[in-house]
Amino acid sequence: MGQAIEIYSARPAYDDPGEIIEIPIVKVRYVRTRQVWQLFWFRASGKWQGYEPMREAGDLAELVDEVWRDPYYCFWG
Repeated sequence: MGQAIEIYSARPAYDDPGEIIEIPIVKVRYVRTRQVWQLFWFRASGKWQGYEPMREAGDLAELVDEVWRDPYYCFWG
């Protein structure tokens, strides 16, 4: 069973509004052996990077709150 969740932003393409573009924003991964969730953000380089201000938490809700707050503008710009 998968242990990761990815969140994408979906929007119409600028040159073709009928085409929907999905842009990865957030990935959270559960590490069962340590019982923690890890948080990643998608860099402009096209690679996932651990979100250093809050790399992991025991409660998924804590990470979701951090993503919505986005104090370092990593997720929503």
